[in-house]
Amino acid sequence: MPTTATAAEAIRPLGLPGRIIVVLAAAGAVVVGARSGVGLLWAVPYGAVATILIVRRPRHAIGWILLALGWMFPLASTTLDATPAQFSSGSLPALMSVAGWLSASAGSVGFVLYATLMFTFPSGHLPEDRWRFLSPALLVIVSATVMVSALAPRISVGFQGDQTSVFVANPFAVAPDAAIWNGIPYELGFIVQIAAMGIAAISLANRFGGTSGTERQQLRWVAAALGFVVLAVLSGLVLGGVFPDLSATGFIWIPAILAFASVPIAVGVAIMRYRLYEIDRIISRTLGWTATTVVVAAAFGGLIVGLQAALAPYTSESTLAVALSTLVAAAAFGPVHRRIQASVDRRFNRTRVDAQRALDAFGSGLRDVTALDAVHDRLAATVRATLQPEGVSIWTRAGGTGK
Repeated sequence: MPTTATAAEAIRPLGLPGRIIVVLAAAGAVVVGARSGVGLLWAVPYGAVATILIVRRPRHAIGWILLALGWMFPLASTTLDATPAQFSSGSLPALMSVAGWLSASAGSVGFVLYATLMFTFPSGHLPEDRWRFLSPALLVIVSATVMVSALAPRISVGFQGDQTSVFVANPFAVAPDAAIWNGIPYELGFIVQIAAMGIAAISLANRFGGTSGTERQQLRWVAAALGFVVLAVLSGLVLGGVFPDLSATGFIWIPAILAFASVPIAVGVAIMRYRLYEIDRIISRTLGWTATTVVVAAAFGGLIVGLQAALAPYTSESTLAVALSTLVAAAAFGPVHRRIQASVDRRFNRTRVDAQRALDAFGSGLRDVTALDAVHDRLAATVRATLQPEGVSIWTRAGGTGK
């Protein structure tokens, strides 16, 4: 059992030199992410939450994992101001060649870090249950695939002006002419990394089922953020396949961009435990506003098309149709949101619904109760049902009865 001195050392805040180094590391990721814009949206939340966690708990692994992820996202979105031929020939400056090589591997490293995050959250160390042997072995295997991909004869690098990454010769390849590379498909590493993510998610779900109280709420925050990531990525892939022109604009990937940025925020809330128990409310509000926006936007587009067709015989301008559609959408937004939010709350925010029902029952029951003791009993029962405190005490003015 650790001594008091050992425990104090484990939670001792980082010293001033260490804090400066961590802040500079997070700021460096922000600078790299600013070049692509999208990377900046990821580097800021990951770097900020990582800095707070590392400064307060430097021996806790979660903060360091987030800091590493804060670097991987900007690196993965980096594009080189050069041509594929220049990169393959080795004629670029050494720093630019290294940046391209790191960019090619950053996405794969991000998969490893996400798997590590799911295995180690919220304790900061690998599971000690039945996963204690599988989790480190899996992380070693998936890390080996990343290293193999980084040393392969060809890597995928992004160049400015190209919509997608391009396969180019790897200037840092090891034995590029060896026959062994012909038997290793490029997709193998990606498949192993996705499988590792899936197994890590199963481990997280398994721990969620066996926990309660604060740890259960912590896992719910991270599980909700990761579920948001999965849904956003899958929706982007589906919409990209159905609407390839829309995919080229990048518009369909906005939910995925926001989803990846939500992970460090969820981790920060779970570790710092600030408003930890409001996850149901946040999920229900997010779903409510999202569904309302989709419904009203679809109705808005349908109204414009319908009104333009109906008004075509009378006017050739579409301004009137747009104005009328805007007024209708604005007037309908409030009622539609209330209906949708009530429906979402019934499924995702049962605590609020049950509390509201208990309050309504208490209010309606007061009409039939005149004895003060009965009112006290009803009030105490309502408080226990809605707030679930450890104890209830009711005070009344002098001349009444107190409990």
